[in-house]
Amino acid sequence: MNDGFVYCAVNDENRLCKIGYSKDVNKRIAQLNCGSLIKLTLAVHVPANRAIESAFHYRLRKFKYETHSAREYFQVMPESVKIIKHHMRVGFSETYVKRVKWRSEYRAAKYRAKIQARKPSKQPELSHVGWIVEAGKLFSQNETVVNEFNRISPHILPSYPRALYSIAEQVTRRIISKAQAKYAEGIVQAYINAYRRAKNYYSGVFLLEVAGKQCYVCKRNTCQCKMNLTHRDLSSTLYDVYGDEYALRHGYVKPSKKADEFAEKLNEIAFRNGLSREETIDLTQAWRVA
Repeated sequence: MNDGFVYCAVNDENRLCKIGYSKDVNKRIAQLNCGSLIKLTLAVHVPANRAIESAFHYRLRKFKYETHSAREYFQVMPESVKIIKHHMRVGFSETYVKRVKWRSEYRAAKYRAKIQARKPSKQPELSHVGWIVEAGKLFSQNETVVNEFNRISPHILPSYPRALYSIAEQVTRRIISKAQAKYAEGIVQAYINAYRRAKNYYSGVFLLEVAGKQCYVCKRNTCQCKMNLTHRDLSSTLYDVYGDEYALRHGYVKPSKKADEFAEKLNEIAFRNGLSREETIDLTQAWRVA
């Protein structure tokens, strides 16, 4: 059913044309020209519907003017003008219109599925989640230590404690989603892993990571100057001499006694509730849990 018109409006200066649909073509052209730098002149219009407009857009897709603010604009070229004149005169076959409609609906469904996949899961978490309240209380009672973890590890974000508090409050009022439970688990795991990493690094294990075979003096993998001063040897010597200062310079901070106690309690909560300790949870993906 043709309840309006498909029109072609042209801008000769920029060699552009616009294919659109409207029930009142002259009014629509006036609206487009109001406050626009691209002034359009009506070239041709025919009785049609939205499906015919979509068919025109698909037929002229390779002449599309590439800009986000002008989706229905096309380049005026001899080939594009020929296509527009032909289809304005004879229209499109029913098969072609149906194919364009099916393609449009398919792409729309695909886009909706993609957006839906990004949304947080709404499925309720029915397993035991009382540990989240317990962990939230532990975090609120140790704010100084929690801030210390921000300095100890670049993997800890300042937003983690607030997120855990928020989820803990929701646990006391209603059933939380599986995604929220997974996110809380990931936060607890991030703090435990940061503590373990800090303890290992401070104890000198980090020297293994900065170890190198090349000698600093003769710059050879097989030392010929008899000094055998490799990166690992140099780091080990400096660590023995400077200790805390050298560890701090490499970004490794010794956890305080309160941090030791905090991590021990957090470990106990994780162990009691069977939280995954070996597998690292990617917090950027945690909201996508089904």
